[in-house]
Amino acid sequence: MRLDDFQITNGVITKYLGEAKNVIIPEGITGIGKCAFFASDIVSVSLPSGVTSIETSAFSYCRQLADISIPETVTNIGEWAFSHCTSLTGIKIPNGIKSINQEAFDGCIKLETVDIPDSVAVICYYAFYECESLKSVRLSNGLISIEDGAFSNCPSLSSIEIPDGVTCIGNRAFMHCAGLKIVSVPKSVTYIGKQAFYGCPRIKI
Repeated sequence: MRLDDFQITNGVITKYLGEAKNVIIPEGITGIGKCAFFASDIVSVSLPSGVTSIETSAFSYCRQLADISIPETVTNIGEWAFSHCTSLTGIKIPNGIKSINQEAFDGCIKLETVDIPDSVAVICYYAFYECESLKSVRLSNGLISIEDGAFSNCPSLSSIEIPDGVTCIGNRAFMHCAGLKIVSVPKSVTYIGKQAFYGCPRIKI
């Protein structure tokens, strides 16, 4: 791809100007800026090693985005970064991410599997809200807190193993996960919020 397909400021892409649907980000780029690809019709994105940050709403409402390659150099995925990417079926989150930020994957209705690396300590508010197809989640062994609504309205999720070390399960964290049958809660948990498992009629803890 050509550099003039992008608006770039200090190594950060601030706006996509191209027409290609399969996007290869050029070498030398260090970040994807706020709303850089917002609501574009891209289908795939490959990020080069050297990118460290995907900022707020960088790819939100990219409804045709089905595949993205995120390098291990990325240490930040911002709020709403992939919100309402309704064609995304899977995501590999790099080891080095400390938190899954607020509503980062909210409304990704085709997302089926998530593997959260051991570097992640916090899954923030509504991070995976309304991921209707989400069936499998491996939680980080370094996880401390699952915040309010993090996995609410994920009806395809049938089981969840919360790792030892987690201390907080927030309000409505798993609310309306109607398919949830088995939850393993470790002794390290000291707080379970209001309606954390409300609307989970099959649940066994």
